[in-house]
Amino acid sequence: MAALLISEAMLCRCCKTEDNHVSPKIADIVTSKADDILQGMHTENKKGIVVFSCFDEADRGMLEKMSKIATVYGAEIKLLAAKRSWEEFFIHAKPVLDQADANELNILLPKSEEAKCNELVPFIFNNHTYKVKHVLIDVNDNLDGMTDECNLDHIKKILSELPSSDGLPIKTLKSRIIPAEHFYHGFTTRCGGVSTYPTMKSLSLAMSLKKKDTRVYIEENRKRLAKAEGFQYEMFECASAVHGVDVWIVGEDQPSSYDAIVTNRPGVTIAAPGADCQTLLFCDVNKKVVAAAHAGWKGTIDRIQQNVVKVMTQQFDCNVENIRVCIGPSIGVCCYNVDEERAREFISKVGKCVVEQRNGTFYLDLWKTTVILLEEVGINQKNIDDGKGSNHDEVNGDVKVTQCTQCNKDKFFSYRRDGLLFGNQIGFIGINSLHPVESIIQATL
Repeated sequence: MAALLISEAMLCRCCKTEDNHVSPKIADIVTSKADDILQGMHTENKKGIVVFSCFDEADRGMLEKMSKIATVYGAEIKLLAAKRSWEEFFIHAKPVLDQADANELNILLPKSEEAKCNELVPFIFNNHTYKVKHVLIDVNDNLDGMTDECNLDHIKKILSELPSSDGLPIKTLKSRIIPAEHFYHGFTTRCGGVSTYPTMKSLSLAMSLKKKDTRVYIEENRKRLAKAEGFQYEMFECASAVHGVDVWIVGEDQPSSYDAIVTNRPGVTIAAPGADCQTLLFCDVNKKVVAAAHAGWKGTIDRIQQNVVKVMTQQFDCNVENIRVCIGPSIGVCCYNVDEERAREFISKVGKCVVEQRNGTFYLDLWKTTVILLEEVGINQKNIDDGKGSNHDEVNGDVKVTQCTQCNKDKFFSYRRDGLLFGNQIGFIGINSLHPVESIIQATL
């Protein structure tokens, strides 16, 4: 869908007359441009939407003209309350555009505003997933070509003051296998963030140039999570998701990409993203070491979980008997159908038990595969939370963390269900900061 964006308030700022309203001359120029743009959309058989920010009741004349033009070309018109900056206008227009699935944006603006909007727009609209065109109107700007500079802090402030896009608070799932007296952790759901594209709404937490959210939206979501869970955003590290087996130890040189992180530093929060792929959290109570890993089918079969255990035992002197692992929300065997070639690969490398065949279709059990491969390197099954046994039941309001992402649309993001523009939940974990007395004791050792 194609969209036309018009901010009457910004036109007033640049082209106001003595009574602070858009002049009839400017209104005619704007509506003429709008007619040309909407006619072009109609000619190219593109569905159109007009996002119109109204500044003042006295300027309803231009709105009436715009409504008539939109009706002629079969375009929908959406109204926004007056926004007195481009930052506010674009941020409040984005949910409307995302709901309409508009990815071609025509922004009508005076020439004096072009430089600012060139700088501003990529902060709000990812230029890899939105096609943006500035439609300039030639007017005698009262600002003499001068305009405010793009203010990134202003963008962040506006986002921080927005309610969550789904109207819900942040909710995370906790595994009872990770002791709260030593560690803090959680697996996020999709609730409580500011992302607005339907399949990414609302707490999407991983950045990708292929998706609708820009970095400032992901950062705001992460800041909200940090505030809700009580950890420091400035000390947050998230693994990439390149489907490899590399592990980064916090404090060492950071590789360009890695699917797992390990640390023994209190207060550092580490995380791994997922959206059908598994998010795995590890901890060792005795050594106070934690890890987070992203494990899709490729990382799983290539044994990233074993690589993490290897790093924990060899680099941090952990004993496998003390390592606990929980498997976060990810696609279950109920939904994960695969082709015969992949099914046979898992059967040959792990065993028949990780593949089910129903009505001629193969279904892969990543959770069982992970448990088997962890047991291969000495992790005790009782120290693995895979949603089965006692950890499966709801007790005292706790909910199991190993749930199918594809089945639970209201809770989780899913690549297989939602397509390429999917959101990401994460699993995160950190070590509680030491008590002052413990810090003194540790310092003397």
